[in-house]
Amino acid sequence: MKYYLLPYSLKVWLTSVLLAPIIFLFIDYFTSPRAQNNSQTDIDSLIQLYLAFVIAGAILSFITWLIFWGVAILTCRHTTNIIQRKLIMFFMGIILTILTFLLLFSSDEAFSSMPYGIMLSNCFCIGAGSLFYDLGLD
Repeated sequence: MKYYLLPYSLKVWLTSVLLAPIIFLFIDYFTSPRAQNNSQTDIDSLIQLYLAFVIAGAILSFITWLIFWGVAILTCRHTTNIIQRKLIMFFMGIILTILTFLLLFSSDEAFSSMPYGIMLSNCFCIGAGSLFYDLGLD
């Protein structure tokens, strides 16, 4: 019974792991002083930075994904309305993401520019993914 939510939770988690660094790097590139000075950014360094973000994100959020999967199981077991399920998953995904960042960084560091930007990108991806993907119950 609990394994039917595995694909849903994996899709939400992997969307965050793979897409959030792209969002963050894109916004950082266009809002940083480098872009305003028209300097050329080396594509190889962006790819390496992206890969580093993906690997770090996957490792650091693995436990969060397991908890998210457990929340999905409990939510679907105790809630019958699909809208309520999706909203619970949306808010719990965002809360778990923020808690992960608060555990990894001190509260001052978590809300500084880089970790805050990465956290917002991850929250966006988790929230959007939890609403977008089908729970697979039908």
